[in-house]
Amino acid sequence: MQNKQLTGYPSIDKPWLKYYTEEALAMKAPECTVYRNIYDNNKDYPNDISLLYFGRRITYKNLFSEIEKCAKSLKQIGIKEGDCVTLCTAGVPEAIYIVLACSKIGALANFINPLFTTEQMIDRINDTGAEWIFILDKMYSCIEKALPDTCIKNIVIIPVYNSMPTPKKVLLSLRHKAIKAISAHTLTVWNDFVKLGDNYKGKTEAAYQNGTPVIMVYSSGTTGASKGIVLTNESVSASILDSSSEKFPYERGYKFLQMIPVWFSTGIVLSM
Repeated sequence: MQNKQLTGYPSIDKPWLKYYTEEALAMKAPECTVYRNIYDNNKDYPNDISLLYFGRRITYKNLFSEIEKCAKSLKQIGIKEGDCVTLCTAGVPEAIYIVLACSKIGALANFINPLFTTEQMIDRINDTGAEWIFILDKMYSCIEKALPDTCIKNIVIIPVYNSMPTPKKVLLSLRHKAIKAISAHTLTVWNDFVKLGDNYKGKTEAAYQNGTPVIMVYSSGTTGASKGIVLTNESVSASILDSSSEKFPYERGYKFLQMIPVWFSTGIVLSM
């Protein structure tokens, strides 16, 4: 095979450099799960703030505690390495807990776009074979019609107020309307799901395996059927590593506003 003749124009010879520096491309992502990468980088700062949600400060200590609770519950309900868990949710803290818990146990977190048509949702969900879905209560109406025709058997509802500060949480819970289960589906509320893990006594962290998928999102489907986009532990970790380059200066303790929906790859990766 002949070498490609270089033109001398980076935009033609190396178009990817529009997005990455040479230094970033030379960096090697750590060989570990996304969960382990984030844990190792923050375990020595347990009281630093990991997430801000409607004024509530969630420390790294709280974050890792919630991830472990979620991981135990996933194992207790029978989620194994390689299994798929589906989510239809916005960027609430619980979504981050689920993704990192899936990374920890070796499962795949699959995000469904709530703006998909009913037919698109049915096709995308059935492609995964997932039996469990986590739905933000405010998005339930977006996916309700699709669920009876999918492989989903179990629904976990995440109240949007669940991680809010107590005054807001109490006020919104009083206005909350209970969601009725669809026939042939079991329905659980988030806090009851978390309690399931109290009975799990085994280990939760799976051994790292190169190329293991950790997150799946979808293309928009504007030019045809939406396509699955699989992100491995390495690809997400590489993006995290690239954030430490000189072109993105920051210091521990800085605050960042996350506005890209988590059902897009950029949104969920930036959340990590």
